[in-house]
Amino acid sequence: MEPVFRTSSQLDVILQCGERRLLTINYLLDIAKIEANKMPVLYTQTGMREYLESIILPLKLAARRKTLNLEFRFLGLPFEPIWIGDFLKWPSST
Repeated sequence: MEPVFRTSSQLDVILQCGERRLLTINYLLDIAKIEANKMPVLYTQTGMREYLESIILPLKLAARRKTLNLEFRFLGLPFEPIWIGDFLKWPSST
């Protein structure tokens, strides 16, 4: 018989994958609405570094659970460009 904590961990992974799949489907639907001019795009300026770090954070946590170390560094010159996009539609870092 499998330990309960392992089954719980597997259910968490399934839940996370389902949530990501739902987000992806919603993003695709939003793109279709934008292309059909049925949804406005609100533009704002934000730092690219923070956005990329928010994307990497869940991957770092998943790697840590597997006893792996994921490093994310900007190489070369300081990376501080501004990206203009629809900030309201970006995934949160939670």
